[in-house]
Amino acid sequence: MKKLDLFDSDDSNEVSEIYDEHYILYIQWSEKLDPAFIRFAAEFKKFKINLIPIKANELDYFLEKRQIPVILMTPSLGEYQKYKSVRKKCFDFYVKNRKIKLFHLSSFSMDHDFISSSRRRSYVHIPLPIEFSKATLLVLSHYLEDVEGDKKWPGGKRSKLPSLGSSEA
Repeated sequence: MKKLDLFDSDDSNEVSEIYDEHYILYIQWSEKLDPAFIRFAAEFKKFKINLIPIKANELDYFLEKRQIPVILMTPSLGEYQKYKSVRKKCFDFYVKNRKIKLFHLSSFSMDHDFISSSRRRSYVHIPLPIEFSKATLLVLSHYLEDVEGDKKWPGGKRSKLPSLGSSEA
């Protein structure tokens, strides 16, 4: 594991050190790189996070023990129809079983099948239009919560009893 600073080192108050490989998957619908991918990749590169373009059917190769962040963008009706046709094969199982955390940037309303998954924090709907910088910060905030949460001990703190010194009465 290597040490990684997510924020620029010129502002020392906002430096967060995280031990892990940092990447987010981006679902591509065509062979040609999407212009939105290029802009998102540039935004995430500022925070030293790699954006990896994949096809929806390649998602199996990236599954690990931890929840994988995945960005999916459906700004047009054509891409939304592609998403609907692939959703049951790829996304339903992975989102509902918390294998991936799906950040769905869409011009359309939230999928009603994923409402319970959004409560369990495995599906995040981000309505379009939105600036790339704001969308990046939303995804980044969720990503950092998950990474920091993985390091936190789930058992709480142990209570401390007062010391029983010699008490002479």
